[in-house]
Amino acid sequence: MRLPLLIAVLSVPPLLLSLAATAGNCRLDTRHSTPTRTVTHVIDGDTLELSGGIRIRMLGINTPELGRDGKADQPYARAARRALYRLLKSAGFQVRLVYGTQKEDRYRRWLAHVFTRDGRNLQQQLLLRGLAFNLPFPPNLRYQDCYRQAEHHARHARRRLWRSAAGKPVAESSLTRYSRTGYRLIRGTVSRVYFGRRSVWINFTHRRLSVRIARQDLKYFRGKDLGRLRGRTIVVRGYMTPSYSRRYPNYFYMRLRHRDSLID
Repeated sequence: MRLPLLIAVLSVPPLLLSLAATAGNCRLDTRHSTPTRTVTHVIDGDTLELSGGIRIRMLGINTPELGRDGKADQPYARAARRALYRLLKSAGFQVRLVYGTQKEDRYRRWLAHVFTRDGRNLQQQLLLRGLAFNLPFPPNLRYQDCYRQAEHHARHARRRLWRSAAGKPVAESSLTRYSRTGYRLIRGTVSRVYFGRRSVWINFTHRRLSVRIARQDLKYFRGKDLGRLRGRTIVVRGYMTPSYSRRYPNYFYMRLRHRDSLID
């Protein structure tokens, strides 16, 4: 392992064990899991490397980014990696995987839910500790109810990320062209909802962010009346990137793929 082996193994706090039992069904279904695999490297809080050089991106969560190319670590990035390392070390670095419906991402990483041999879901454990955000990624939604509830517990207990600036939505009006991109929580008042042929577009009062929901993803927003969002203040969360749209000349763009990424 490349992380220091001096890191002590911490037992799972009893409170987290009790919460894990009530935070939705995250049980390992051995009928759909791989045989035991060995973890050889913890890259960051949501990415592992297995023997053979296979990289695993853990589905359903996003952890803060480690600093690269001279940039500083995001808050709790190293804490998330340490927590994952400790959970794996306590399990002898042996895991079982439940692959997503979509098995591979554009970076050639395998997409999976990760379990210890005794059936603990590692995504759930990080969420309960307040060291990860729930990130639904259709069509890989097998444990989404569990992850949503685990995050809910951590948020209401104000654990780690949820007592820091990272867990507080940023006002859309405060965005500038130089605002940090990446995973963000943004709060704003909806000025327009446009139902196009291929996408639904949500725009905000200050025109700093445009949000897109592809028509093919609308099935994951059942129960959300998108047409009634106009005039309401909402929170959206996901990956914010610079916008290059001529039609919507906002500073930034965000694509939403699941109803749990939109809070009204």
